[in-house]
Order: sequence, then structure tokens, then C-alpha cells
Amino acid sequence: MVNTRKDQDAIKSAENAVGDHTNDDWQVTPHQYPAQLTETAPHLAEFLSDSLFIEKAKRFETADTLAVDYQGRFKRRARHASISIFVAAAATAFLSSVPMLEPFIGKVMPHFSLAGGIVVFVASGMALFNTQMIGQLKLYEQWMRNRAKAEQARLSYFGEAAQRLVKGEVGELPPQCLLEFCAFFHRYQLQMQQNYFEGRSLQHADSLRKTARIGAIAAVVVAAFSGSAGLAGYFDTHLMDFASLGTIGVALSALSSRLESINQDERNASRYSATAEILSQIAEKYSSVQRSLVRGGKPEILLNFVKAVNEQLASEHREWTEDTTEISKAYNELLKAEEPA
Repeated sequence: MVNTRKDQDAIKSAENAVGDHTNDDWQVTPHQYPAQLTETAPHLAEFLSDSLFIEKAKRFETADTLAVDYQGRFKRRARHASISIFVAAAATAFLSSVPMLEPFIGKVMPHFSLAGGIVVFVASGMALFNTQMIGQLKLYEQWMRNRAKAEQARLSYFGEAAQRLVKGEVGELPPQCLLEFCAFFHRYQLQMQQNYFEGRSLQHADSLRKTARIGAIAAVVVAAFSGSAGLAGYFDTHLMDFASLGTIGVALSALSSRLESINQDERNASRYSATAEILSQIAEKYSSVQRSLVRGGKPEILLNFVKAVNEQLASEHREWTEDTTEISKAYNELLKAEEPA
């Protein structure tokens, strides 16, 4: 606990100057920080107005915007390609069963065949178009490159700011500035990242449940057509051909597998949850850092706090980069899958 009212007031004053964390903080871009702090924390605002941090902020914002754009475009086209491959496979399975339906549909059979052929043609074309767009525009490579640049710029922004403040490389600043930066880092780096990883973990878990449901439905379809056709074939061997419709289930299972490979839901849900847990443990030390600073302790404790958070985020990004090789494999599987389609 803080022992004196004066210490409490100094800590509260720094937190009030920076403001409380809100769910909209992610919308505040780094180049806006100085303007946001000008009236409440003028010394910190002036410090962050240095061209060093302005340029780092620009690099982060540019790379982050591009990374989000390329990620969205890659996943959207990969998803469309996967669905198109499934539709083509399902339509092919349907075409294989059309001759068996002749006794029931009679003269309409050619129309069914034509419709099925058109669906296969269009779906195959869409799969080819989307995979070619991914490759020609290098959407995956651009996503990876810009995400790496953005994360490096973000970590450098906060890391170098802490370094220069603690080492006194920016001239004389009031002691309160260290407390304000501590609150600033806590709000705009630590809490934002905690919210991100907690939220994304839940989103991936929800997406995983949906993908698992598709896989379960696929298994039911395969079992239903294969098993029932086998039983029906006992009475009429011609009915055994209906087992070919089980191919729809196989295609649906492949779709589920591709979506999981692209989204990496299982891995990300688990890993993001673990990262949020570690960040929470680091956040427990926030008050201790504040107390040490306000009592005139060594300012290096702030630098160590910043490094602990940034090193965890850097480690997480390295793991994420390694895991994205699975996404690249999923894309290569798409290329192979659409060839015969």
C-alpha cells in the first residue's frame, strides 16, 4: 500500500493526466498522443513530439494499415477459394448421381446435368481466380512483411521512449514525467494488448466451434450416404451408386480443414489466452513500479517494466510468425486442390 497521501496524490495526478483506459483506445493512433496530452501532461506531450517518435509513429501506422488490409484481402480470397472448391466438388458428386435419377426426373435430366456443369465451371473458375489473385498480388507475403514492420515500430516507440526518459537523454524533466509515462505505457501499450489478446482468444474459440460444427456435419453426411446406400444396395444394387454423394461430405470435411488452416483458430485461441495471462501477471507489478517511482527509487524499474511487456509481445509475435507457416501451407494446398477442379 502507498504510505502517504502525498504519494497517492502524485500517482493519481499522473493517471488523471493520461486518462483512464477505454475500449476505444485502439482507435487513438500514436501520432495523436502528443495532442491528446498537451493540456493534461504538457512535458510528456512535448517529449513525445520529438521527430524520433513522430517518425516511429508514422511507420507503425502505415505498416499497420497495410497489414490489416492485406490480411483481410488474403483471408477473404482464401475463404472464397475454399468455398468454391467445395461447391465444385459437391456439384461433381451431384452430376455423378444424375443418371440414377433418370427414372424420377425423366426428360428434365439434361437440364440437371447442364445446371450441374455450369456450377462446376463457375466454381472452378472462381477458385482459380482467387488463388491467382493471392499469388499475383502477393497478399500473404505483403501481410507478413507489413505486420512485422508494424510490430517492430510499436515496440521501438515505447521501448526507446522509456530508455531516453530513464537515462536522462532528453534534458531536465520533472520527476512527475516518469509517473505520467508509466501511466501512459500502462494505458496505451499494456492494457490495449491485454484487451486485444483476451478478445481475439474468444473470437478464435468461437470460430473454432463453427469450424468444428462443419466438420461434424461432414462426418454425418459421409456416414449417411455411404451407410444408407450400402443398406439400400442390399435390395437394389443400382442404389449403391448413391454412395457417391458421400463425396459431398468429404468435400465439406476438406473445407473445414482448410478454414481451420487459414484461421489457425485452435492454436490462436490457446496461445492468445496464454499471452493475455502472462501480460496480466506483468500488470500486477504496475502499482509496485508506481510506488517505487514516487518514492524516488531507481528509475530503471520503469525501464524493466517496459522491457518485460515488450519482450513478451516480441516473443508472441515470433511464435505467431512461426505459426503462419501453416497458413502458407494451407494456401499451397488450395493451389493443388483447384488444379483438378
